[in-house]
Amino acid sequence: MNISPELIKKRPDIIKIDGGLVDIGGIDLRFDMGPPKGTTFACLVETMMMALEGDRNHHVGEIDENYLEKTKEWAKKYGFSHAKFTCFGKPIFL
Repeated sequence: MNISPELIKKRPDIIKIDGGLVDIGGIDLRFDMGPPKGTTFACLVETMMMALEGDRNHHVGEIDENYLEKTKEWAKKYGFSHAKFTCFGKPIFL
């Protein structure tokens, strides 16, 4: 569900967390995709890791736990990690 910034202002009991962001460890994408600098969308990072690993399969549909573990290993290998939580691009301090 999408939540507007106005709702967050009216309802301080709600925290909206921007989802699917990865810390890309200093990689300069050389264009602005929207996420805060130094982060990008998890789907792009997955595609980057698949290319680096030569994985030409598709991974659409049911979650494959073996593939999930493999992507976690790739993330460690290439220095990717979960980005800090943000709300509309601003840091959340929990």
